[in-house]
Amino acid sequence: MNAIIDTNAKKIIELLDVKDPGIKNQIVLLLAEAFETGVENGIKKGQEQALKEATKAITSLIEQDTY
Repeated sequence: MNAIIDTNAKKIIELLDVKDPGIKNQIVLLLAEAFETGVENGIKKGQEQALKEATKAITSLIEQDTY
């Protein structure tokens, strides 16, 4: 994770030609926060998808038992 953040931070710092160390640190912190949010959102979507699939499976079993 740190390598991804560091690589992207370096690219942004170079593109923006940032010299101030404080701004450089802010860029790294913002990227880390964005990365974390992205991971959390991915986990939530994965959980939602798993619940949908489980619901389908249970519904399918119930429908099979009623015939």
